[in-house]
Parts: sequence; structure tokens; C-alpha cells
Amino acid sequence: MRLERIDTLLHHLRGLAGWRTDGHGLAIVVGIFARATGEEARKHWVEYSRAKDRMLEHTDRNKTPWHIVDADNKKRARLNCIAHLLRQVPYKDLSPVELDLPPRQPNTGYKRPKKSSQRWIPQIY
Repeated sequence: MRLERIDTLLHHLRGLAGWRTDGHGLAIVVGIFARATGEEARKHWVEYSRAKDRMLEHTDRNKTPWHIVDADNKKRARLNCIAHLLRQVPYKDLSPVELDLPPRQPNTGYKRPKKSSQRWIPQIY
């Protein structure tokens, strides 16, 4: 019965957003809610919100939680997602151990290639 209600909701929302489904119904509800823009989305904002809230109410569990992202500022939202995901990883204490390293090899005339000839990651920060 619950799946029938979800299918009915998806059918309604699919027509509004013009999406094709790939069989992952619940993801589509969230995707439509998150991606809907413009006049059509504003007309159905409460419906989208209600559908999302009902879905979360029925599917958010301790073992399979949903996490909501405030995405008004996209850059902050992405960084907050990255930070959240990294906090989910159980890290071990990997404090560096003091090592006795041998002296660095002396430069005997080796010339490194120009940076422009290599693919460097841009320095954004």
C-alpha cells in the first residue's frame, strides 16, 4: 500500500518536473524537491515539502539515516557535506612517529621539467 502511494506521488511529481525515473522512487522525490525551480516549483512548494517530510518521517532510521543540507549557499553546502562525510569515517589516531631520516641526496645538476609541462592541481585556497 505504501509503495502505491509513493508511485502515485511520483507520477504526479514526474509530470511537474519532466523527469524520467530509473526505479529509485524515493531518490526521485528528493531530487525533484531539491531541483525544482521557477514558477512551477513555487506553485507546488508546500506539496514538495509535505512529500519530502513524509518520506523522511517514514524512511529515516538509525541504520539508514537521511541528512539534510542547507543549500542556500552552494559552496558552503558542498564543504559542509564533505566535512560531514569525513566525520562519519572512524579514524584511528595516526599521530606521526619521530623518524630518523638520512640526509637528502645532493643535487648533482638534475633539472626538473617546467611546471607548465605537467598537470598541476589548481591552488584555489
